[in-house]
Amino acid sequence: MGVPQTDADNNGVGTLPWTVNTGLTSFAYADDSFVDTAQINAGSGQTHYLFQTNYTNFSTIPEGATINSITLDLTRFYSGMAVGSVKDAVIDLIVGGVVVGSNKADTITAWPITDGVAQYVWNTNLPTRDQVASSAFGIAISATLNKTGGSGYIIADVDYAPVTIDYTPASTFKPITIFF
Repeated sequence: MGVPQTDADNNGVGTLPWTVNTGLTSFAYADDSFVDTAQINAGSGQTHYLFQTNYTNFSTIPEGATINSITLDLTRFYSGMAVGSVKDAVIDLIVGGVVVGSNKADTITAWPITDGVAQYVWNTNLPTRDQVASSAFGIAISATLNKTGGSGYIIADVDYAPVTIDYTPASTFKPITIFF
């Protein structure tokens, strides 16, 4: 399992920026109260991407290994003073600093009011071992915020985003020739 060491707002989609936590303890290291947030005060809108990159531990995947699947366990919730909801808009891979792959967003289910973990799995068209070991590998998150009533605001909160990579090591079989 790896956790992101870098998180940043990226305006590749949406109009609502993420406020990235700059506290002494990054949200990425633990399921804690340090979160990245995006807010809407009226109506509805989509957030920018929240780029989470530079994952730990993936450089320990052996050279030549084949990546079988990538699993994200995203802890996210919504908060605020108004009536409304937050839903996934984009949950995708970042490879080489670019959003790629199959969008795994669940655009139907609302985020919970308290910490809830959603699991997303990619198992086709996967990056190579060297690509996942790069600091430019990660996850792109965008959410749709919809305020439907009340005074105040709705906030999308992202707390913890560990990724697990399943892989098959390269074969170490070396044929030998025996002469008779």
